[in-house]
Amino acid sequence: MPADFLNAEQRASYGQFSGEPNDVQLARFFLLDEADMEFISNRRGRANRFAVALMIGCVRFLGTWPHDLSSIPANAQWFVARQLGISDTSVLADYSRRETTLREHQALIRRQYGYRDFSWPWTFRLSRLLFTRCWLSNERPGLLFDLATRWLLQNKILLPGVTTLTRLISQIREKSADRLWGRLSGLVSDAQNAQLEELLLVPEGARNSRFDQLRKGPVAISGPAFNQAVARYLKLKAYGMQSIDFTGIPPVRFNTLAQYADIISVYKIARMSPARRTAMLVAFVRSCEISALDDALDVLDGVIADIGREAKKLGRKNDCGH
Repeated sequence: MPADFLNAEQRASYGQFSGEPNDVQLARFFLLDEADMEFISNRRGRANRFAVALMIGCVRFLGTWPHDLSSIPANAQWFVARQLGISDTSVLADYSRRETTLREHQALIRRQYGYRDFSWPWTFRLSRLLFTRCWLSNERPGLLFDLATRWLLQNKILLPGVTTLTRLISQIREKSADRLWGRLSGLVSDAQNAQLEELLLVPEGARNSRFDQLRKGPVAISGPAFNQAVARYLKLKAYGMQSIDFTGIPPVRFNTLAQYADIISVYKIARMSPARRTAMLVAFVRSCEISALDDALDVLDGVIADIGREAKKLGRKNDCGH
């Protein structure tokens, strides 16, 4: 799937300020406790202490270092400055612009507060979490991105580049989908697979494929409609899906695949890879078989109800005749 799945808000807020932090966020991320003040007081000069304090707040809030200290929202600067007894935030201009000083301060903060780079084993742990969510559910990639971001913040892992994280999520979703297709396609025998492939063919003298024919349920309540509904169910049952053990397949993923198969064109299914095509047909037939039985029973209930109504009408006519 495409790696560029983020909306504008997600891109604007990832690892950077998208506006001023509110009062709750200031109190949670930029409030300095005694341990913070002791660490900050070891830095020389007001500018250095102010810069270090701001970086502590920013790495807590953003999950990464600010690109430019001067771009930190004014309310956050003033919130931190007042705690340090600094009455003029322009003192930040005196902060050394030497790259070595900035890196040294970041390294000190990392050691003091336990921040780590996005590397092994953290990449593995996050990948395992995301794969489990992908395998068991059908969450949108944007939700997985938010989940990954929260996990990184909670575990004090410095946020990787946005492209790195979106690419990782896309790869995991693809891996999960490949596993689903492989599992489902491996459940059927060669004979069943051959039967399923025939669903994509258009029988001689017909206008639609067998797949499209089975996709259409009853649209009327009548004796002939009931017979057609039963015939449809028996055709689907003949594929033997009821004898397959689907225990290891997550129901949410199976249902989503079946729903997709019910709306996609036969031509698109035919162009899929063999494993994906078979998985799609298995999900379609099994789901359609269950719904076909329900459809037949609904039609039967309707027919019986019609017969009951006609019997009541006939009874009332006979009563009036007497």
